[in-house]
Amino acid sequence: MRAQQGSELEPIALSKLGQTERGLIIAGPAHPPDPQAYCRAIATLSRLLGWPVLADGLSPLRNHASLNPHLITSYDLLLRHDHHAQALAAHQVLQLGALPTSKVLRQWLQQTDPLRWIVDVRDRNKDPLHGRALAVPWSLAALVAALDTSPSESLRTISPYGQAWLERDASARQRLAAQLTLLPELFEGKLSWQLPQLLPPETPLVIANSMPVRDIEWFLPLNDTGLRPYCSRGANGIDGTLSTAMGVAQNFGRAVLLTGDLALLHDSNGLLNASQRGFHLTILLINNQGGGIFETLPIAAFEPPFEAFFAMPQTVDFAALAAAHNVEYARISSWLLLQEQLATLPDQGIRLLELRCDRKFDAQFRTSLLTAIGDFEI
Repeated sequence: MRAQQGSELEPIALSKLGQTERGLIIAGPAHPPDPQAYCRAIATLSRLLGWPVLADGLSPLRNHASLNPHLITSYDLLLRHDHHAQALAAHQVLQLGALPTSKVLRQWLQQTDPLRWIVDVRDRNKDPLHGRALAVPWSLAALVAALDTSPSESLRTISPYGQAWLERDASARQRLAAQLTLLPELFEGKLSWQLPQLLPPETPLVIANSMPVRDIEWFLPLNDTGLRPYCSRGANGIDGTLSTAMGVAQNFGRAVLLTGDLALLHDSNGLLNASQRGFHLTILLINNQGGGIFETLPIAAFEPPFEAFFAMPQTVDFAALAAAHNVEYARISSWLLLQEQLATLPDQGIRLLELRCDRKFDAQFRTSLLTAIGDFEI
C-alpha cells in the first residue's frame, strides 16, 4: 500500500496511527543538518504516541540521549531470544527512513509483520521486507505538526508495552557494561562501546562497512557527546572509505574514521591527498588481518579455502604505509594509550592509530557476548 500525496494522506495513512499501545518508532540512519532539532522532533513523536524509539547507531539519537528518555539501543541483543521477541511483538511501527543494519530486527519484523508507516519525504519504497507498509511522503517536521494538533491534551505517557521495552533495554545495557568495563583485550566491540568516552564532543565519526558499522549498532551506548555518525551503506559501501572520511573532515575541519584493515587498504590511495588539505583526520584502524565479517558465515568452518579466499589477510606494514605518505603513525597497545591519543584531536594533518586485534578471538567473543546479554528473564 502506498500513501497518497497532500490532503489524501491524512485519512489514508494517519487515521490508524497510534491506535494501539503496542507501537514502536524505528529511527534508522540519518545525517540531519541540525541533529538536536531532529532528536527533539523524534522525542515529540515518542511523547505524542506513547511509543519507545529503537535508535540506530547511525542516527544522532544515541548521542543526544538526554533529549529523549524512551530510547532503546539493545534491540538486536534482546530479539535474539524468543521470550523477548514474543513479548515485545509490535502491532504498529513508525519507521523513519531506512531500516537499521540489524538482521535480527529485520527478521523479527518479517515474522511479526506489524503495520508500518515508512516516513520519507522523497516518497521512495524503503520496505525491503515487502510487508504491510504505507509510505508517508512527508518530512519529519510535517508529520510532527500533523500529529501535534493539541499539545496540551495529546501528549501521552509511555505505554506499558513501551515500558516493557525500556526495562529490558536497561537490563541488557547494564549487563553489557559489566562485561566490557573490565575487559583488558583490544576487542573490536569494546572500541565502539568506548568511543563516546574517548572522543571530544561533537566529533564527526565516519564508520566503515562490514564489522565496524555492526559493532556501532550493537555496542554504541547512550551518551550526550553529540558525536555525528556517517557511513556509506550498500553493496559498494566499502568503496572510497578513506576518501569519504577526508571529505567529512574537510567539511567540519576534523573527523575520525573507524575502519578495518581491508576497507582502509581498498582506498589507501586517498592518502595521496593528505598533504593538500587543511583539516585533521584521525584513522582508528582495527587491524585484525582480514575481513572479520566473514567469520560469521558458515564457510568460516572450512579451511581451506576460508583464509585465502574469504578472510584474505594482507601482510601490509601500516607504519611503512603511513611513512610513505608522511602520515603520523602510532601503535595502540592498551585502552589507556588510546584514551591519551584521543583526548584532544589535532587541528591539521592525518594520523593513523593502529589497534591490532585477534580476528578469531573477537569473532568468538562477540558471538557469545551478543547471545549472553539478552539471555535473562524479566
